[in-house]
Amino acid sequence: MDGWSGDTPVYTPVWWTASRDASGTVSRRIRDGAHTPRFSLGVANRSKDPGVIAAVRQTVAVAASRTYTLSLWAWTDREPRAVQVHLQFLDGGGRMLVDTWTAGDVTGMGGAGFAPVTIVCAAPFGATSATVSFRLAGGAYVATDTAGSAVFDDVSLYVSSPMPVYRFYKPRSGTHFYTASGPERDNVIRNLWATYTYEGLAYAVPASLSNSQNLYRFYNVRTDTHFYTASEAERANVVNRLGAVYRYEGVAYKVSPSPVNGSLIVHRFYRMRTDTHFYTASEAERTAVATTLGGIYRYEGPAFYIAP
Repeated sequence: MDGWSGDTPVYTPVWWTASRDASGTVSRRIRDGAHTPRFSLGVANRSKDPGVIAAVRQTVAVAASRTYTLSLWAWTDREPRAVQVHLQFLDGGGRMLVDTWTAGDVTGMGGAGFAPVTIVCAAPFGATSATVSFRLAGGAYVATDTAGSAVFDDVSLYVSSPMPVYRFYKPRSGTHFYTASGPERDNVIRNLWATYTYEGLAYAVPASLSNSQNLYRFYNVRTDTHFYTASEAERANVVNRLGAVYRYEGVAYKVSPSPVNGSLIVHRFYRMRTDTHFYTASEAERTAVATTLGGIYRYEGPAFYIAP
């Protein structure tokens, strides 16, 4: 949700709007490397009145009946209760349908360092947009005459159910990378655009009880590629016998190890020359690779299934 423009050192957060009560003040600023190497958004409230609220907000389009996750890191030099993070869903006429929020004292926010903040909420029927807002109350909670401030960093709002799985293509090696993490997708697009071409949605994983098997992710240090498996036996074999080549990165997300009625098949190919793997949930793509690229890719069958 970041957006900056202008010339150094006067950058402006162009997609964030600010508001304040009649007697309050608010300022926005950047802090390079506050939590991540990217810019952060700072909010200051110079009022001593806790009833005076300074806020910044950004509105984005959403799809109804999908679950969204708002994730960020935040810090404040005020009493943490003075900070609120809101996620609101609105209809086409701007009417608020849902307002879910959390406060700094709940998330462990404070002066000791940045704290993670996460809000998960389903967009209700009729929702067309979501507004994320950061609010800072006046400084009456602390005995000081200086302005209170809060800093927000690494802000992401992404669909988490049905969980989208995104696909990237690496032209240099002819391989693909898959991630279900909205922040990771954004980081690759923003910082690794010269290495990876974003290909969009590979498939989506519904919140089905049948999608209960861990899909494990490994990084191949020799080929700079990733390997995925839903097989416990294969995971153990790679960890125990190929640990010098494959670095275990944990659970990517959950899938179904066996087919159920209406499930989606994710197929796996082995690329013999580069010792890498390719995955696809497209039957047309599977057929095309098997029939036209059989000398390059060896079909290994279904890798796992996505239950509806």
